[in-house]
Amino acid sequence: MGRLAAGHGGFEKRLRAGRVTVRRIDRVAQWLSDHWPFDLDWPADIPRPTPATEAAGGEPPATPTVSPPGRPRAAVAAARRRMLDAAEGGDWPAARRHEQAMLTAALVLDANGRIADPTALCRALGCPRHIYDDCVRRYAGHPERQPRPATRTGRMVRALRSAGDRRFVRPPRERA
Repeated sequence: MGRLAAGHGGFEKRLRAGRVTVRRIDRVAQWLSDHWPFDLDWPADIPRPTPATEAAGGEPPATPTVSPPGRPRAAVAAARRRMLDAAEGGDWPAARRHEQAMLTAALVLDANGRIADPTALCRALGCPRHIYDDCVRRYAGHPERQPRPATRTGRMVRALRSAGDRRFVRPPRERA
């Protein structure tokens, strides 16, 4: 289950040792929410993330962030400058925060439920634009196709899915 839910085979061992990040815990909670059996109630004392299956029912994500054209690109450029300055000064925690801000600024959706500025996303991920175009051509609307996770294409598809881009959201799994 650790490999499926957390994307890491040693998740349970790391969890028992107390060596997991909040991001990984959120990812596991989201996976559990997405795969929770329909006939079982979610534990009342644990807040449940919105299942992706509800967001994928042909509707856009619940609250997409809408931005005017050009704004994500400017925000990514500013966060990148701050990240590079912090890294040059040896302030690695600040550099990491600015890197996260850069990615957050790039994962803005337009009114159609798609990434508002693909160029900003490519800059934030540090990959050329043709990687985005390749992902759209190969993986948009094809949930059965999966890129290799340790590639630039895999990272791009994960970013598009995490943003809630309608073309990359997986449809609900049918129960047997």
